[in-house]
Amino acid sequence: MFLKKDSLRGARLGIIRDNAGLDPEVDAILDKAVADLKAQGAIVIDDLHYPEHVLAARPGIMAAIGDSDIREQYALYMATLKPGYPKTLTEMIERADSLKAPKGKITPYPELYNKFKKNNAGPPSTSLSYQAAKHGMAMVRDGVLSVFEKHQLDAIVYLTRPKAAPLISEIDKVKGSAIPSLTNIANITQFPDVIVPAGLTKAKLPVTISFLGPAYSEPRLLAYAYAYEQATRHFALPGTTPPLPGETITY
Repeated sequence: MFLKKDSLRGARLGIIRDNAGLDPEVDAILDKAVADLKAQGAIVIDDLHYPEHVLAARPGIMAAIGDSDIREQYALYMATLKPGYPKTLTEMIERADSLKAPKGKITPYPELYNKFKKNNAGPPSTSLSYQAAKHGMAMVRDGVLSVFEKHQLDAIVYLTRPKAAPLISEIDKVKGSAIPSLTNIANITQFPDVIVPAGLTKAKLPVTISFLGPAYSEPRLLAYAYAYEQATRHFALPGTTPPLPGETITY
């Protein structure tokens, strides 16, 4: 069934509607995607929701695990760099804070380095809070699997982002974008998640849907994503980067 145009036929897909209602135009694109999935022969179980504890546990788990892992994994990588490069997140932050630019004003991106400072202050991976978060990962994983089990699903489909992308000028330079997303469920469960174009808003901003599956379901998810993409052709090349002379882009 790998990368066949009819791979959606007979697939049982659960449509997660958590975070819906934030953007009517984006919701309409999801509705059209659901109709397209049905037209391709998928068996759709609509208006599903994750268990409340799955949604509620995400911020704490991401913070406890992410802070430790980012700091410690960065250090492992930077230890392999040649002399002259920072070896820890602390050193990288210190260099960023003291950056002097003789050729104009150049500063580190505030959102990124504010996140790094938060990561750097988190507990170590040997702490009880980190170990508790690891148990939380298992709880979320089982909660997600309970949705698969209850509805006998092959995959879950959801809006990758429930609102259209904001203009860069509207994004807080320190806090970043506040658009909620369910993609961190894939991060926490460590389950595969494939993102596919689903359409454009009236402002020509892309909207995508995600196919989430249990562990080791990558071949099935890629097949579903390919079949949907081939049937809908929502992929759009940006007008600001046209093909080079003689170049042909296909997908």
